[in-house]
Amino acid sequence: MRSFLIFSGLLTTVVADVYMQYPPGSNNRLDEGGGNRNNNNRLMDTQNNAKGGYGYGGDANNPAAPLCYMAGSKLSMAWTSQHSCGTENAECQMVIQYMCNQGTSAPAGVPTAGAGTGEGPIRDGTNNGTPDPNNPQANRGLHEPTSFYQACDARERNKGLYTADQNLNGNDARRTRQNPNGARSGLECPEERDYYPYWAPSPWKDLMIMTNNLAMCPWYKANSQNVVGKGYCTGQNGNTVPNNQAGCTGAGGTWNTMPPFGIAAPDCVASPAQRDNHLGNAQSGMEVMANLTIPSAAGVGGVNDAQDCVMRLRYNITTADTRVCEDKSLTTQAQCEAAGKIWSSFYLDNTFNDDDLDDTPPLPDGNPNVDMGGFLQQNGGTDSLLELAINTNQYGRTFQDRTHAFNICDPPPGIPSNVKIYNLNVKGKRGNIVQTYPATEYDFHPVTLEVGSNDMVHIQWTGNDNTNNNGNNNGEGTNDEDRHNIVQLDNSGMDVPMAANQGSMFDVQWEWNPEAAGQFAGSRDKAELTKQFALVKQTGCAQNPNNDQQRSNCEKLNSAAATVDLGLLKFKPGEYKYMSSRNNNFSNRAQKAVLRTLSAPEILPGEPVRVTVTPIANDANPAQAKARIQWGKKRALCLVPVCKERVTTSTRHELATGG
Repeated sequence: MRSFLIFSGLLTTVVADVYMQYPPGSNNRLDEGGGNRNNNNRLMDTQNNAKGGYGYGGDANNPAAPLCYMAGSKLSMAWTSQHSCGTENAECQMVIQYMCNQGTSAPAGVPTAGAGTGEGPIRDGTNNGTPDPNNPQANRGLHEPTSFYQACDARERNKGLYTADQNLNGNDARRTRQNPNGARSGLECPEERDYYPYWAPSPWKDLMIMTNNLAMCPWYKANSQNVVGKGYCTGQNGNTVPNNQAGCTGAGGTWNTMPPFGIAAPDCVASPAQRDNHLGNAQSGMEVMANLTIPSAAGVGGVNDAQDCVMRLRYNITTADTRVCEDKSLTTQAQCEAAGKIWSSFYLDNTFNDDDLDDTPPLPDGNPNVDMGGFLQQNGGTDSLLELAINTNQYGRTFQDRTHAFNICDPPPGIPSNVKIYNLNVKGKRGNIVQTYPATEYDFHPVTLEVGSNDMVHIQWTGNDNTNNNGNNNGEGTNDEDRHNIVQLDNSGMDVPMAANQGSMFDVQWEWNPEAAGQFAGSRDKAELTKQFALVKQTGCAQNPNNDQQRSNCEKLNSAAATVDLGLLKFKPGEYKYMSSRNNNFSNRAQKAVLRTLSAPEILPGEPVRVTVTPIANDANPAQAKARIQWGKKRALCLVPVCKERVTTSTRHELATGG
């Protein structure tokens, strides 16, 4: 069994920003939708460019209601990252996690502490300041509880980790190769942020891991806090808390185990391929995505209703220069894999500290000079060595983004458990492509959605009311505000909606109205649905508006709320093309999408992908040829083009032929 003290987790390297495009990632923004974010360390250390991210719904003076995703529904997470994943250029992991906490005590997964503003609930806040562990304030955002950060500060760091030639300025868990001086960002624990799976208790529950090294999947799944408890020390002598059982008991302390969350191990799947140096789309022409299921039983006492939740995406990337074998006696990848062992950065630990390119295996140190195997000479004139641009601090770099707070809702009563619910939302922010980058312009999400005739679609969105981009904020309607609607098109090339009596999109099989009272409550027929989706439940509309900035100008959707929930619909089989009338200004964007409802009751799994056939020895019957066939399986969930992107952990089958 791997010793705790040499546990190395996931090693990461190089500058590689990552931005969640849906659900919208904050990148540490509060409500400031445009320009640079105001506080780089508000809730986390993103390591991202300050221009990325989305402000939350509404603004700090009037925050909008958070979105509420139905438990068990299907959500497609989309992101862009600066460097590759899913190719031979790097070893990578994308780790997706969530946490909910609507109370004033610490969330599940970490030791309980006294209740108070610094422990919960999770909140976005209305003040852009970083939460202060010594002076909690209710108007500042909060993800991890104060007690989690304080435990990190007190706990000794894992000295079995690979630190290369970096000098860590201290011995607590706030110091890592990426964060050697222990700088604070929000109330996260830098060691927990930089390594996965973490060895101490964490409030983050695992949803999915995507990697191009599927050999590591069994380890990730088996060591997730979803399924295995995490140890911690209490009552020790001295101020430093040992991070292992032997050290704890040796210091007179008690070694405790935080029970696992008791939920399923995370999915571990093949990462979709992304190209280097490109904050854009994948090979499909669309953003890379992961199909997630909104957790059930995430609320207090195991109920489905859960308030004050957040997701985070961590991006880990490693070049081939920093990988070693799980058997240290095997020093090349070929030897390692021939022996049936795993070659991965995971096994790089403190025994390799201060190694350089002259060691075996060779490991890069800071800005090394190379002679290409003796080919180059440092003789001057026409001769010179080459210097590589390597900073081992950045070789330990983890990038992340997190959502703003959202809720999870129990589906309406009476919906059978075998009915799938898909989320249809809006992503992007106001502005043209230059003003929004590295975020995106408006789009429906997903742009193309395929569902079965027995499936349902939950349609909702939220928008920011402070999107100003340094005075340049191209768009329609009231300045600084994101607003949307849905009108049906005859075809996607049109910019004029269909006549209501010719449209069929809202002639649905069944619908559920989230409005329990008021003028928009009650059962909705085709005409009422068409009107609610077009005018998004505006009131106080002017009869003859004459100003694009006029609040009562409902033609521009200026009177619409920032958060709009249009309910749950079961569409009839057909293909429906639609757009937002406000945001279809041809000079800026085309916010158009397609919904396809199949005649079949549900989407079926796609054909196998990434099929490989490898000959193997057949010692039992040498006259018979034998091969191992490995493949991934496309998920049944088909948020096009997601179904082309997502692959489950490879399945394998051995086939013998001949005689």
